[in-house]
Amino acid sequence: MHDPYVKSRPTRTYESPTRKEHAELTRQRIIDSVVDLLVSERPATVSIPAVAKRANVSVRTVYHHFPTKDALFDALVDVTQRPDQGQHLETATTPKQLAELLPKAYEYLEQNAPLFNAIRVSEVNSRIRRELDRRNVARIEKAMQPLRDELDDDDFRRLCAIVSALVSNDTFRNMTSRYGLDRDDAAAAMSWAITTLTDRAKRTKRVGER
Repeated sequence: MHDPYVKSRPTRTYESPTRKEHAELTRQRIIDSVVDLLVSERPATVSIPAVAKRANVSVRTVYHHFPTKDALFDALVDVTQRPDQGQHLETATTPKQLAELLPKAYEYLEQNAPLFNAIRVSEVNSRIRRELDRRNVARIEKAMQPLRDELDDDDFRRLCAIVSALVSNDTFRNMTSRYGLDRDDAAAAMSWAITTLTDRAKRTKRVGER
């Protein structure tokens, strides 16, 4: 029988830090297992049971952290964009900074070439490529922003499109595999190209205004 003089205890919403940490570790182990599966076996199709087996967890646990396969693939985007020692193209706010960060970006691409090659031949490729392209457009526009007032809309859009293509993983692979440039040579060449292109864009604008 309920005693009206006894206050009911408030519902606790406390979450154990240990439990939360364990959940985060499990989630990361699942992501790492997808990466390991892609690199070691390069499957065309990634199955949840295969991921669960590689992570040594149940299929139910995988779905608990990633309700859909698309959600799991979305987590891979951040893996492919993991910054190297705090340096990343997203931090560039000028064309000069973008050119200076390319050696670090290319170092990361080279170190993770097996993962990128595996993704290219798997079902995750189109989804990850779309998201990476979106992020690449945003970071390039951010780096080119100092030139925004010096160029008209069409010229600015063309400049961003060309620079986006120059700094892509596909271009890096082409320079190293087809033309035999090493990582440093590729970065130096691309830095030169970006600097030359942006300087030319500014000079062309000034000449046009005379």
